[in-house]
Amino acid sequence: MSALVTADWSPYARNKYFRKIEVYSMLWHREVNFDTCTLTAAQNGGPIVVLRDRAKLLKLQGPSHKPIVAIYSSSGKLLSSFIWDKGQLVQLGWSSTEDLLCIQEDGKVLIYNMFGVYQHAWDIFLMAQEANGNKIVSATIFPSPGATGIAVITSANEVFVVNNVNENHRRVRQLPKCIGAPTSWAVICEERQTKVIMSKQQSLYTLDQTEVSPTLQRIDLGAGSEKYSIVSIAV
Repeated sequence: MSALVTADWSPYARNKYFRKIEVYSMLWHREVNFDTCTLTAAQNGGPIVVLRDRAKLLKLQGPSHKPIVAIYSSSGKLLSSFIWDKGQLVQLGWSSTEDLLCIQEDGKVLIYNMFGVYQHAWDIFLMAQEANGNKIVSATIFPSPGATGIAVITSANEVFVVNNVNENHRRVRQLPKCIGAPTSWAVICEERQTKVIMSKQQSLYTLDQTEVSPTLQRIDLGAGSEKYSIVSIAV
């Protein structure tokens, strides 16, 4: 392609290019600063939750400054906002029914609707006696067949999975312990089985409920890969 044609195109592979096209401007304008916020969007053009770090906004330090949770429409119109005065948040995300799932390090999952109205809460650790009071250090929210699931890693490297957060009688499955703190991880959810794929530096493992320990996957990352780590996984 000539230089004139590729002026607003970027290469991503051999003889392949892409370009970004602005569809519309978000209504939030300067309300949302990506330097002080984290954003999570619901699927299929649903609402967007913005977690504002009030300590950064005020340029102050200290535990008294609680984060602000704001919910916007997909076009950036503010729907609701509230100060988070509960426990330490580990992860925010959306269910398939557009409920806001708030996962705390103490194992509690608090659920709000898209307008920020509290619905109910439940406790992962209360249903998983094996957790022994450990804290959640990492969590992810994933789509499962016809539902939404949650997976968490504890400070003791235990892995717990809930395949359907909307079930009245939720079942918490424990997977094999991970080998130390992972550098990245993701969930593979199939109709009858949920697995976790996890990296530790250059090594890749799968965690399956039917196994007693993580299974090392043989992959070739190319020459010189021993100098690097797998830092992100997407499925």
